[in-house]
Amino acid sequence: MAVDGTVFDIPDTEANARVFGYPASRPGTRAAFPKVGLVLLIEAGTHLIVDASCPYRMGERVRVKKLLRSVTQGMLLMWDRGLHSYRMVEATLAQKCHYLGRVPKNVKFQVVKVLEDGSYLSWIAPDGKSKKKVPLL
Repeated sequence: MAVDGTVFDIPDTEANARVFGYPASRPGTRAAFPKVGLVLLIEAGTHLIVDASCPYRMGERVRVKKLLRSVTQGMLLMWDRGLHSYRMVEATLAQKCHYLGRVPKNVKFQVVKVLEDGSYLSWIAPDGKSKKKVPLL
């Protein structure tokens, strides 16, 4: 399974503007079209859409966590670097899922244990203070 988001322009009608809204723009201006922010949970092999969420005014990370209602124990969930967070990992593990997530290049993990194949284990800190309290494995 994989989650990701995208944004679409939709026709500039009163109804669409009321329901979906316009993106932020410079003061005194308005975007040309209302936007639909769509977040999808898909089956990665077939691209079958399993679940979706589309309110643009809600942040993508919040919408993605809502899609976790449709994952089940033992599934592998993949996400892109824009969705990386401690809360995303925590929410995924609460569903008893495995995860594979890219992280932004500015995120640097402290190596806790180097494995035989050269990969390593790290700890994801829930906040800045906890980064200093890396557990020993």
